[in-house]
Amino acid sequence: MFVLSICSDVVPLHPARSRRNMSMRKSLIHELEDTHVGCVVNNVGLCVAIHDLLDTKDAVVHAGDGFARCAVRFEMIVFRPFIGQTIEGILLKSTKSQGLQVSLGFFDQLFVAPHQFPADAEF
Repeated sequence: MFVLSICSDVVPLHPARSRRNMSMRKSLIHELEDTHVGCVVNNVGLCVAIHDLLDTKDAVVHAGDGFARCAVRFEMIVFRPFIGQTIEGILLKSTKSQGLQVSLGFFDQLFVAPHQFPADAEF
């Protein structure tokens, strides 16, 4: 259900958001958390947390905006249930046309379409 996935991205670091008491590594992790945690990554799953930075390249500052852009490879913890897996959650909404909306506590936008119900399901 939870897997470790390796991803890469170019992280922009704004000069005003740089943290004076933070290392570059911590600033990069902080920016990755702001942009990736809570987002669904196509063909990967829902990013729950940033686990580790694996590799960083030198930051490049482009003229005009002052952002330092740093290419990074990182590991993130991803929620990716497999098809047919049973998951326990709290029912938020139920309609015959749209199916069920379920909360897992850390994620409230889990939808189960009516065509995915077992044949003998009633609600």
